[in-house]
Amino acid sequence: MSGGHPIPAATFHSSAPSTPRQRVDAKPNRPIFTCIAMRASDPFPSVPQALIVRIMSEASAVARRVAGAVLAPPSRRHLRPFAVESAWLLPLLLALGLAGGLMHWQPRFDMDLLRLALVALVAPAFGEELLFRAALLPAPDRSRPLPYGPLLVSVALFVLWHPLQALVFGPQWGEVVLDPWFLASVAAFGVASARLYWNTGSLWPPVALHWMVVVAWKALLGGPSPWMA
Repeated sequence: MSGGHPIPAATFHSSAPSTPRQRVDAKPNRPIFTCIAMRASDPFPSVPQALIVRIMSEASAVARRVAGAVLAPPSRRHLRPFAVESAWLLPLLLALGLAGGLMHWQPRFDMDLLRLALVALVAPAFGEELLFRAALLPAPDRSRPLPYGPLLVSVALFVLWHPLQALVFGPQWGEVVLDPWFLASVAAFGVASARLYWNTGSLWPPVALHWMVVVAWKALLGGPSPWMA
């Protein structure tokens, strides 16, 4: 130790250059549909990821609407809207059917009718209401009117679906489903069923109305059916 002054500690520097501390960011959370879409789009690199996300999001919304419609049980408060729609629909269907020669008094009660009543509950009543009402219409909201856009789409597709049945059941059934009076009746029923679904929030009142109209036409008014001889 010679009598020199001590060297301040601040003058000592490390020979290695200092490296600024790197900030480690947490991995950002991606929406679940984005993650799924990234995997789903791998085999289809030309399909935009945003389109896949949109399709999956819409499919999820439709699934929720359908589930809500099916799980909403019928109740006594549904009787009033059911009666309101039936009050104008049934006389109109009768008038259209008589004008077009699609209806005439011909009651029948046999095993074929029983089989038809059971089949009609599933298809067309449940199946068509599930697709053309629960899946295509927005979630019911009685605080506002039924939107005209979705209503027109639902009714138009419902009407167009019936001529396609000729491809399944043959030309004899095609004579019925291509008849303009029949298609007008289908359109009227589509409007009534959509209104009933919107005002009840349940799929079951439209299913009941659909089943009632089909069975009454076949059982009492000579309506043809691909399931009856």
